[in-house]
Amino acid sequence: MPTVQKGPNQPWPDLFAGLEIQLEPGEHQPKEFSGTRDVAILGCEGAKIVGSINPGGGEPPCGLRFNDGCHGLRIFGPLEQSGSDGRGIRITVAEEIELRDLYCHHNSIEGIITGNCPRSVYENIRVETSVASGVSWVRADYPPDKRHGMYLSGDASESTVRGLTVVRVTGSGLQLNGAGMNEIIRDLSASELAFYHCGSSGTPPLSLMAVRESEIEEFFESWTASDRWAVCFADGKSGYYCEDVTFRTYTVPEGTYCAVEQGSRNISTQPGAGWTPTAPEPPEPEPPTPDGDMQALIDEAQAALGAVASQQVIATNALVVIGQQTAVAQEALAKMEALAGSPGRRSS
Repeated sequence: MPTVQKGPNQPWPDLFAGLEIQLEPGEHQPKEFSGTRDVAILGCEGAKIVGSINPGGGEPPCGLRFNDGCHGLRIFGPLEQSGSDGRGIRITVAEEIELRDLYCHHNSIEGIITGNCPRSVYENIRVETSVASGVSWVRADYPPDKRHGMYLSGDASESTVRGLTVVRVTGSGLQLNGAGMNEIIRDLSASELAFYHCGSSGTPPLSLMAVRESEIEEFFESWTASDRWAVCFADGKSGYYCEDVTFRTYTVPEGTYCAVEQGSRNISTQPGAGWTPTAPEPPEPEPPTPDGDMQALIDEAQAALGAVASQQVIATNALVVIGQQTAVAQEALAKMEALAGSPGRRSS
């Protein structure tokens, strides 16, 4: 399989089937990729993707965007991605993809989102810290409770999530939503999940829509935004309920429950002896994430400050123009006085 080395200041190569891109240490540019099969992006210690591009077509900004058809895509770390004004990594309509050893943080919507990517593997992934977007329409369309950690949408059937840690995101830590793309997720398994202060408003760390015959086990939640540690529902769509889902071996805050709504049924909750990650809670935690209402106020204040800054620039430019026009007017008056004679002269 041909391999291309990519340095931080080098452009991304054109893709072809079977290409491996080996990233060198340093900051690499965000990128939108064509739907090319069997491509691999291989990270290393110190390799980072920073910032975001605008894919167009009404999509939010994204750090790495893989378009329909990148079947067999592999993104293997260690690789860090951060600072997107929208999503961290987005992949659509691709079978049998693999994402391993990734660290996505300080993005404005999801850390990772896939759509219609069945039979895929997500392993040893960490997502941290939702932030407000610098793009006004993204802030408006994606309020805090829609800024998830990992989001598998559409047909994610027969996929495996193992070793997911999500810290301080204001949406769900893991959202499984087949209904959003009018699909059903079947035979999905997820295990070794750790959620530290995930959620806001009524959004719990685990949200499932149109998920069936699936198992989620060995997970831990340090906190919930409400009295629900999970919700199984249909996203308001007829026929897209959850069914035959088992939650097994978990630790959640006392007094919380799994909400079963909108026709969902046969949801089994079996906490057993509980489960706690072997790794301790992340060191030097940031202050707790505000709840959804407070975060919305913060976002509104940030947007207002941005508008004030823009108006200040406009006002400054206006003052410059006024000064220029005043100088022109003064020069014209001086010329008029000179033509009329010295100041104070009277006609005979």
